[in-house]
Amino acid sequence: MNRHQHINLKGMVALGAVLTAWMGLGSPAAWAQDVGEEEVKYELSPIIVTANRLLEPLDRISSSATVITSQDIEVQQARTVDEVLRNVPGLDIVRSGSPGQVTSAFLRGASSNSTLVMIDGVQVNSPTTGGFNFGNLTTDNIEKIEVVRGPQSTLYGSDAIGGVINIITKKGGGKPRLVVRSEAGRYSTFRESAHIAGSHGKVNYAVSLSRADTEGAFENDDYENSTLVGRVTSSVSDNLELSLVARVVDSGGGVPGQQFIRFDPNARIDDRLTIIALQVENVRGRWHHRLLISNAEGELEFDDPVDPEENGPFAGDFSSNIKTSIATVDWQLDFYLLPFNVITTGVEWQRLVGEYVSTGPFGDTDFDEDIISRAFYIQNHFRRNNRFSLTAGVRVDDHSSFGPSTNLRLTSAYIFDPTGRGATKLKGSWGTGFRAPSINELFFPAYGNPDLKPEESKSFEVGLEQKLWDGRIGVGVTYFRTDFKNLIGFDPETFLAGNISESQSKGIEWIGSFRLDRKLSVSVTDTFLDTEDM
Repeated sequence: MNRHQHINLKGMVALGAVLTAWMGLGSPAAWAQDVGEEEVKYELSPIIVTANRLLEPLDRISSSATVITSQDIEVQQARTVDEVLRNVPGLDIVRSGSPGQVTSAFLRGASSNSTLVMIDGVQVNSPTTGGFNFGNLTTDNIEKIEVVRGPQSTLYGSDAIGGVINIITKKGGGKPRLVVRSEAGRYSTFRESAHIAGSHGKVNYAVSLSRADTEGAFENDDYENSTLVGRVTSSVSDNLELSLVARVVDSGGGVPGQQFIRFDPNARIDDRLTIIALQVENVRGRWHHRLLISNAEGELEFDDPVDPEENGPFAGDFSSNIKTSIATVDWQLDFYLLPFNVITTGVEWQRLVGEYVSTGPFGDTDFDEDIISRAFYIQNHFRRNNRFSLTAGVRVDDHSSFGPSTNLRLTSAYIFDPTGRGATKLKGSWGTGFRAPSINELFFPAYGNPDLKPEESKSFEVGLEQKLWDGRIGVGVTYFRTDFKNLIGFDPETFLAGNISESQSKGIEWIGSFRLDRKLSVSVTDTFLDTEDM
């Protein structure tokens, strides 16, 4: 049983200043009139694309989702993505040590490798372990982070049982501008960054470069991170747009926690991530084409030379090198059948590669394996009068390791405003999901099992959201439940990976928010989570 709470105070100022600002606001109607109705709507309902692969206002979708904007990140002064994710309902962030150490996300009781992580729509979950390490991911040049809770396998395939976290890079525009920052802190911690953005003719650009260094609080606890992020977009014509997005992260440092009793004085790790993606969007009348061609490469090097205090059978030099890559081609077509009815369909091809080489006191290990995945998906999204929405979708994935997997999703929402002062939304969803076995689980020597079945899930949720005082107060409650089967773990009978168990995760998410003005808001979230092995 698990319970966690988050309280987020944004833009807090001295009490006297708050009271002064509050007294000057006047009535809610006057406040809305002062900033403009469209601006209020934008602030209270940011746009989300991940929930249905369509641009929609957050308060109109039928899924449970959170959008963290660049303004939220700036107010919080967050430097890493895991810092801002800690305020998301139903999401637990666990870091294994000091900054730079492995940091995992657990969404609604699902394992960390059952939450799909994307950067600009590019999958970055490790093909070898299935999870993603947030420990090295900075907030440089991030426009927003979208978190959709619940099964999303009908749109995104494997690993999306718990939900999807999509990190979206900023676009440039306007006159060129340059921002340079420098920071310093204890433990010889320094951070420098530069950001340039603007446009020239039909081309806009946004590029960030940052460097962080710290000596850490312990022996062999130093850490460094260099990050380059950029997006260049060109409007080739009125209906054709090309975007090139890249993110390069080079990080590394000491690993003091390798020994159970004492700090390890010389274990080192280097972690590199390179993402490059070409995005093409073409709009012609009712037809909206999107093409994504991307490649995400990772390399993890670990080195632990023997030191004088080591002895016994486990003593000796150990080193390993893990290389991974995910090549993706995804074509999506949105057909606006009617003004209130959109059919989304697409095909996806992926090649996941994992290479592992290690040397140690027990001998050498190496393997080089790959998995090919092909998928077709279709979704019908219906909305009437901005009050009622219904979404139904199906996806078929064909994996070279275990064959086909078919998953379904159905969501619906009804919005009404009997008082004219704040909308009420009733929502519900049901869906299935799956997680394909990772390369390690399939092929790792003396552990992998090529006969593994994919993990599977069935989930549903029902919820109520209420806006009050012209949307300045918001409350919501959602009940969810997920049943897992064919969970993969260590099988003590075969000493290999196996489909060994079933489990259930259920809980209640509570959300409350109060916006005083455009710069000051208070939000409180509380999640009660109950998990059980079956």
